[in-house]
Amino acid sequence: MKTNKVIFSILCLPLLLAGTGVPVKTPEDSVPMAIARRVADKVIRDARFHYNLTIAGKDQYGPVQTVDFSRNFTTEGLAYALSSVVSESDKVVDLQVGHTGDLKIRVNGGEAYQSPGQADKALTFVERDLALGKTIQVKLKAGLNTILFKSKSPDSGPWRVYLRPEKFEFSLQQFPKLNEKVANFTNFLILGTFPASHYDTGLEPETEFNPGKLYNYGGQPTTWTIPRPELVAENAEIHQPWGEGYTAFNYHAGGVAWAIGSLGDYLNDEKYQAYIKNYCDFYIEKRPYLAWQKHNLNAFNAYDNRVVESLLLDFTTSPLLPYTHLLLQDKEQKNTAY
Repeated sequence: MKTNKVIFSILCLPLLLAGTGVPVKTPEDSVPMAIARRVADKVIRDARFHYNLTIAGKDQYGPVQTVDFSRNFTTEGLAYALSSVVSESDKVVDLQVGHTGDLKIRVNGGEAYQSPGQADKALTFVERDLALGKTIQVKLKAGLNTILFKSKSPDSGPWRVYLRPEKFEFSLQQFPKLNEKVANFTNFLILGTFPASHYDTGLEPETEFNPGKLYNYGGQPTTWTIPRPELVAENAEIHQPWGEGYTAFNYHAGGVAWAIGSLGDYLNDEKYQAYIKNYCDFYIEKRPYLAWQKHNLNAFNAYDNRVVESLLLDFTTSPLLPYTHLLLQDKEQKNTAY
């Protein structure tokens, strides 16, 4: 952060002097301006106005794990998700839960939770965090604990179960009858869909994990599988000392883009003027995708996620300086998205 502030100050110094009447040498032989050019040139060299695609993992999903039945099944009805928890002792832990459809949770064969769908409050964005519908207590025994989620699809909208474990983790690492590759890839198995009429009926998958078996309770034959993998955006550029690149959507990257654009106007240099426009156009184009991966893929921690659903000034006001600059400089700006 300190390094970034120094860069920002260097870029702005010649502009501040020019605006206060303090004598400034011509751009060609001014020492501050030469430094500003060198810094701006490095930013332009390092910046990458594109994303790489990567398979979403824990880093992108963050503390909230989502079982998204609607992304995995084409039919509504009843579905299961299976996971486990390894505990070092007998204890009671907190689990935050949010779910759009009806949900039952069974721990080691016993019912631990049952509630109708709560689509309107299943998940809420609160500045830097997420809030789920309710917090429940789960009793764990020492060793391996089996956790089964049984859900009925909602009348409309996505069919999801949001889970935020407190001081414990869902994992399939020690679950029997599973290959290690499966346990390394996912924390959940899923099974569905069955007719919703079986929601209050005890079915075989609730009492025994039987891999390699087809189930059919009046619907289509189905068996245990893994949730579909998702692709999300990944930062494509060189990381700087403060941990992010120059094309991040935050106050310091936005401030640097604004300063480079101001430098370009002061020098009438198209190279620097193009940088600020590239910055603005990049996020105008990518914002729908960033919203998609956050709201449709449940990748709440994916790169640049705060472009969408953020209330902090760091991600609402300061990154918009470049856009304000372009609008003030060019009253005929053709990009109406600005």
